[in-house]
Amino acid sequence: MLLGSDPEKVKYRKAKKDDPEQAEQLARAQAQVPDAAMLLATQRPDAQALDVAIADSMSPGGVRVITGKLVLAKSTATAAEYRTEPAKQAPELFPAKKTDASTKLHPRYSHTSAGLVTHEDFTSYYPNLLRNMRAFWNPELGEDRYATIFFDKERYGKEMKQPGISAELKTRLNTLRNGTKLILNAASGAGDASHKTPIRMNNVIISMRIIGQLFSWRIGQAQTLAGARIISTNTDGLYSILDPEINNRVLAEQAELIGVDIEPEAMFLISKDSNNRLELLPPSGASEDLPVAQWEIHSAGGGTLACHAGPRPDKALAHPAVIDHALARYLQAVTAARGEGALSEPFDAVLGRKLIDEARDPENPVRTALMFQTMVTASRGSITYPFAADPMPIGDEESSNENAAITNPRPLQMVNRAFVVQAGTQDAVSLHNAGAWKVAPAVQAKRRENAESPARDEIAKSILAHHGWASDSWAYAQNQKMRLIPEDQDVTTRRINGIDPSWSMIICNEDLHAMDVSRLAGLISSLNLEVYTQMLGETFTKNWMNAA
Repeated sequence: MLLGSDPEKVKYRKAKKDDPEQAEQLARAQAQVPDAAMLLATQRPDAQALDVAIADSMSPGGVRVITGKLVLAKSTATAAEYRTEPAKQAPELFPAKKTDASTKLHPRYSHTSAGLVTHEDFTSYYPNLLRNMRAFWNPELGEDRYATIFFDKERYGKEMKQPGISAELKTRLNTLRNGTKLILNAASGAGDASHKTPIRMNNVIISMRIIGQLFSWRIGQAQTLAGARIISTNTDGLYSILDPEINNRVLAEQAELIGVDIEPEAMFLISKDSNNRLELLPPSGASEDLPVAQWEIHSAGGGTLACHAGPRPDKALAHPAVIDHALARYLQAVTAARGEGALSEPFDAVLGRKLIDEARDPENPVRTALMFQTMVTASRGSITYPFAADPMPIGDEESSNENAAITNPRPLQMVNRAFVVQAGTQDAVSLHNAGAWKVAPAVQAKRRENAESPARDEIAKSILAHHGWASDSWAYAQNQKMRLIPEDQDVTTRRINGIDPSWSMIICNEDLHAMDVSRLAGLISSLNLEVYTQMLGETFTKNWMNAA
């Protein structure tokens, strides 16, 4: 149609003498667009050259654009052909583990959600389903003892809410209620046991769980059709972002159909998955316009939030509790101010440092020390033992390297309390791990092929010897009270997980409550807040930040 691609030189072609169709097309084009440069300006970019627009009433404007590269395997004029398979393979959302074939969402596709939600808590969900299914009805006794226990729990709960009851009675009722709740929950587990029990009923229990999940899906589907966004679910509830009036109306309709009581509760939720979540509620008696940034933490779960109020005996923390404390408040602050989009933004180090600093309470130094402590423990089972050495030289590029020189190593006890302090603090040390590490089968085979011996580090050997481990037969022969390390394992030093060997650390294994007040205050003032802020930033970025 056109000759040339320069707007100043472009011109129409001359039609071939024996091609009347081309002549007709040229005539029509020149009649509609006399200027060849104007026609050239309408040419699509190369990236869109193969795209085709077709009529489609379901698409915006009644036109749907099909991308040529997605449907064509070959796009040359002489050898064009359609694809027989998609241009891109569908992503594998739930890859299977090689060990047990179990599946889990690929971390690349995890997403942290946040917003004002209505939490739909299904009242005594599994116990009610079992009761409705008459799972524990005993025809010989003519009684459903499970239902009796269930109604006892409900009665204790109502009595607890009676005004004017004494604290002692309320405590007793709470204990009774928790006891009946434990019995109800344990029964569903015992009914699905793999060994013989008086109440074993595997198929019934499995049916109940499937029915429960289908009911949850039904309610979530009904709310989604009404315009909701379900940002999180758990075993007995949903978290829905929807106008509260519409939400409660749909909820009431579905609850009546499935025969389960559902209690809606408004809250602010930040959720990564069913186990990692932060629930915020306004304080009791607060005004309705109180900003979310001032709400209280109602519940926090997961490996990086559960200890936001301090260390817990039921949690084996591998990091300081202050990270949970600051992370919970960081998530609350950024999402309250900028919504879920704030979770796609890089970590705000200034805000993070402020939250870490605010966690120090001069009026309660013991609690402050508990918040900032890192527990460093040994393991006899895996043959790993922490040890201390002189601090790494400041500014040494090799200080963070596992092969950095370790000077003056000395063993530690089995359980230790450590703090990250500023460089140059008196009595500060660097921390490392000595252990007997298992070697991959492929590496073992290569070593046998090359007649290579397992690694044996002198520092690691001495630390393990202190704890009763012989690294070779000669050492075992000298003291047969020691345990012999398997000969195919490497005996070397490594860094402790979560602790950089370049950090200056203080080991404080004394009773904090009996510790000299001035010494404890000095310890708290020497804390390296920059490192704690760095730990907070890494935790947020790795576990909670969304891909932009």
